[in-house]
Amino acid sequence: MRKSIPKEDIKWFELFFDIIFVVGIGKVISQLSYNIQNESLVGLVSVFLMFLILFNIWIKVVMLENKIKVIERAIDQDVTGVKYKIPIFIQFVITLYIIHFFNYSTVDNLPYFLFFYLLLTFSNSFLFMFKPIKIASVSILLILSIVTSNDVLVLGLFGIYIIHESIYTYKHLRTISNSLFKKSRFKPSIESEFNLDNNSQILEYSNVRRKLYMPHIIERLGIVMIVFLAEYTIISITALEKVPSGESFVIPSILMFSLVILFYYNYFSSIEHIDKKLVTILDKRKKYIKGKRTIYVVALYFLSISAFAFFVKNFYVSYDIIAYQYLGALGLVLFEVADIILFEMYDDFKKSFEIPYLLIKIALFALTMVLLLVGNPVLVLLVFNFSFIINIYIGKKMTTINYHIL
Repeated sequence: MRKSIPKEDIKWFELFFDIIFVVGIGKVISQLSYNIQNESLVGLVSVFLMFLILFNIWIKVVMLENKIKVIERAIDQDVTGVKYKIPIFIQFVITLYIIHFFNYSTVDNLPYFLFFYLLLTFSNSFLFMFKPIKIASVSILLILSIVTSNDVLVLGLFGIYIIHESIYTYKHLRTISNSLFKKSRFKPSIESEFNLDNNSQILEYSNVRRKLYMPHIIERLGIVMIVFLAEYTIISITALEKVPSGESFVIPSILMFSLVILFYYNYFSSIEHIDKKLVTILDKRKKYIKGKRTIYVVALYFLSISAFAFFVKNFYVSYDIIAYQYLGALGLVLFEVADIILFEMYDDFKKSFEIPYLLIKIALFALTMVLLLVGNPVLVLLVFNFSFIINIYIGKKMTTINYHIL
């Protein structure tokens, strides 16, 4: 008798890859501090590119794992072959090296960085049916980084490639998800592993081959957020250890830790209902498009908490640099923008309350900008907390969310 596949089954490499993604974001936050202190425009550009690289790596693997899991559940059968497991495991290792060589001197390490990105592109060609032109493009960039002294030019060309890759990934999520189930000269179809012995299994397999289970992917984003909130807590504790002599850490500690709790409450309240609403959409194309857009909107929350973590990380270290406080304010803006987009997409505003909700959001942002001029980071941290509390209140009054996560 075939072993039944439990619905709650989570593969070990799913969680492991999520952790790698969080570690990479933590490294980016550290690099951002260094680049701002040294006023390095090239460094700031590399930080932006690294965010895109990490998300592109993560979303591709998640889409692939998601489709495999959906098919396993549908046909009640394990996909046991190593055709996809070995390349995914190799991607773990390659990603760790990419994170490692994203260093304080990114330009100096550019050849090493591009070498491992080329290995990643080879892996992607096997897993995701990438065309040879991608391998050729990265190979040319690697050669240029070795033979030319103009590393800024190479980084600029690489940036164009990464932006193109990000657009490609967004447009081809369904193709990426189904890539292992198509024959190529690199590999046979993984379908050959299935022994579908009845018509109902064959029909079920045919149905799920055309689907993307977006709610599960949004759930994976939630898992990553939980891990990163733990990272934020560690950053907060580290920041408090640097409290200047004679200053109290009590108020900043309360504000830092309450911020993570309020962020958690707001975030999970905002997205908790999305999977239920996606399921009710009958038009498959509309469901796919809305789900895909939702994934990328939810990614704004990651940028938001990253900005907050960056602000807290530098709370007692050169916090007089105004750029640190502006980045903290950017975190608040990104969170509010993500909220507004999601509520618009899923028609979550109560009747006649959309405009008042937007005006309150704008007022909170204006208050933050005024306090930035004061130059007191404690006040800025206070207004972040205040904004989240107000967000909960107006969310209950002006939207259908109710902000219940239990």
